[in-house]
Amino acid sequence: MQDATRFSSLTSGSRDTVPMLVGAAPFGMIFGSLAMTARIAPWQGQLMSLSVFAGSSQFIAVGLMAASTGMLVIWLATFIVNLRHMLYAATLLPHVRHLPLWWRGLLGFLLTDETFAVMDRYYWLHPASRHGHWYFLG
Repeated sequence: MQDATRFSSLTSGSRDTVPMLVGAAPFGMIFGSLAMTARIAPWQGQLMSLSVFAGSSQFIAVGLMAASTGMLVIWLATFIVNLRHMLYAATLLPHVRHLPLWWRGLLGFLLTDETFAVMDRYYWLHPASRHGHWYFLG
């Protein structure tokens, strides 16, 4: 019974997140176009898409790279832009504090603007959910 509840939470989270993917596909195409017009090799744009899990950082970094900005400035700019994730994490922490570190690390890695919006609403509607982390994973 407990596994079914975990599974249903996982599938519900997946179902509720799918509409967010509609915006992700055009975002990826726009980034690809920008990366091709910047003075970076195609493999560098591809590597960014594989290794950077923050779209706004990719846009900022490619724009700064095209302007021949130094790496320290690029790192600082992307760091500052992504500080909002600290606020997201602080908001969700009361709901995941009880989880082991590896769970929190996994969920933190998957935390995006869209995921935060879905999870914030979920925890607002279900503040005492025992399987919220499975929903989050979905």
